[in-house]
Amino acid sequence: MSDFEVIQDMMVANAFEPFIRSIEFPRFKNLEPGTRIDFDSPITALIGPNGTNKSSILRAIQACPQQYDIGDYWFDTPLDPVGADSQLGTHRYIHRYQLPSGSMAEVIKARVGTASRGPDYFETSAPRIRDGMANMPDLTPASDERFRSKTRWSPIEKPVTYLDFRQELPAYDIFYFFDLGVGAKSASDKKQRIRRTSGHIRSAIQNRRTSFKWYGNERIIEPAQDLGHDELDDLRSILGRKYTSVSMIKHSFFGVPGFTARLHTGHSTYSEAYAGSGEFAATMITRALHSAPSNSLILLDEPETSLHPGAQSQLMRVVARLTKERKLQVVLATHSEHIVRELPDNARKLLDTRPDTGVVYVAAQRASVSESFVRLGSAHDKIQILVEDQLATAVVERAARLIGPAALGALRVDPVPGGAGNLTSRVIPVQAAIGSSSMVLLDGDQKPQRSDGVVDATEDELFAWESNPGRPTNAMTEEEVDAELTTRFGINPSLIVSDGGNDPNAAGRAVVQKRVTLGWARTHVFFLPGTSNPEALLCGFIGADLGSTSPKEYWRALATEELGLLDSEEVSAPQILHSQKAALAKVTEQSPVMGDLVTLLRRLLGTAAANP
Repeated sequence: MSDFEVIQDMMVANAFEPFIRSIEFPRFKNLEPGTRIDFDSPITALIGPNGTNKSSILRAIQACPQQYDIGDYWFDTPLDPVGADSQLGTHRYIHRYQLPSGSMAEVIKARVGTASRGPDYFETSAPRIRDGMANMPDLTPASDERFRSKTRWSPIEKPVTYLDFRQELPAYDIFYFFDLGVGAKSASDKKQRIRRTSGHIRSAIQNRRTSFKWYGNERIIEPAQDLGHDELDDLRSILGRKYTSVSMIKHSFFGVPGFTARLHTGHSTYSEAYAGSGEFAATMITRALHSAPSNSLILLDEPETSLHPGAQSQLMRVVARLTKERKLQVVLATHSEHIVRELPDNARKLLDTRPDTGVVYVAAQRASVSESFVRLGSAHDKIQILVEDQLATAVVERAARLIGPAALGALRVDPVPGGAGNLTSRVIPVQAAIGSSSMVLLDGDQKPQRSDGVVDATEDELFAWESNPGRPTNAMTEEEVDAELTTRFGINPSLIVSDGGNDPNAAGRAVVQKRVTLGWARTHVFFLPGTSNPEALLCGFIGADLGSTSPKEYWRALATEELGLLDSEEVSAPQILHSQKAALAKVTEQSPVMGDLVTLLRRLLGTAAANP
């Protein structure tokens, strides 16, 4: 079991309390009023293009605990006034956490300003009913008493570590590449100061000095410390380098505060001035994660900065392990495909902007890798879903539209000539033989009838292979393989043959191919909800009263009526499909069967990403 799976089980067991369960924004910056993000995974990634307020959301999360005020980071200026709105009111946000009794505390922080703290101060207040909050109860269990006053719940109690990797620069870079008015203007001046002070920095590190005055000013902000054994192991795994030791010191020898790292390998010793920026970033995040107290809230703004793709992936595995060991809650903002790929669907929160208003909204509370890549604008191969006909194509695409543009953009739905017969007899065996990443979605009426007469498999039964994938096919007899192909997928095993011609081993190869086909079908072949064809399925979507009319005749008659044709005129298949699509466009996710299809499609998106 992976660390991501373990921490999800721990989440269910409430092992991460206190834990921010959600954050909601009745009014905040450019977020759509009422925007809410649910945290149902210990690690959560905010994913979206530039301009979707990811960093602002991280700052709001940082300011959920009492000891922080977002007004320190977002404040009113003549260039960017904050202000209030006559209809929406002042800027505010709500966070929720679980109390010891199991009830949920709702805490609102609003920009109210005070004489002592200034106009940008965000303060807790009594629940606001108009924002959907519940009134404070008169009585609470004894276990919850310390988390409230008479009028409001207290903010969550949680230590916070915030790292913005676009700003985590070493002391050398801060001094050399930025004009900060510290007396060194030219490159020559800067080089001279670096030469003069480097020996002092080395001495401070080697001698573990706690104080070092230079030109009358104390220069050591945090004495030098070595990364511990576990920290070194994680740094090695992230960067793939064999460090023997790494020392860190925070100082102001260059006239500005910053960190210097001194790294030792088996071949050389060097500082961050010669290290790659990725080495410094990885060192900082490793140090921060190991230094944070247990049950901390860790906020990472673009942790992929300066890290190569393999390091980004390994970083998330380290984060997952430390989340498990130290019971952390981690929220990060990222554009990295490699970080996104490591996470489970419920850890991915997609942000987007409304094209008509420009406001930011949550496009998905859970998203597949493919949906995430679409939102990040990444080039990727679309997931192909093979279906029986054009109407099945339209039905699946409607479900994708209900999920959102990212889901629609991640899919390519293709009808296969010859329908179910061609799919089960030829297409599925061929796709299995080449290890295709395509998915097959057969009509509901193709579900094989089981021995107990049940054909309408539930979603859990459709995805039973996830928790119980069945015996390995190479451990099954040929008769067992044939039986599962027939009863589970409606595939006639006698049609799966080897192309060996007169080869005496052709029969043996056919058995191997049947096993390959079954293994592939278990994770790539599924059925539309219900037990009927798409015509009848669509009738169910719209609640059509068929009476004694067949679904095909119903749609033919409707197209004839909508086009104003005479009964004697022929109506073409494209004309019928047009009427069906028009009806389909009015179907919402509230339709029970469409809701099942949306759920199924979400699972297929995730399944395809996990089985490329």
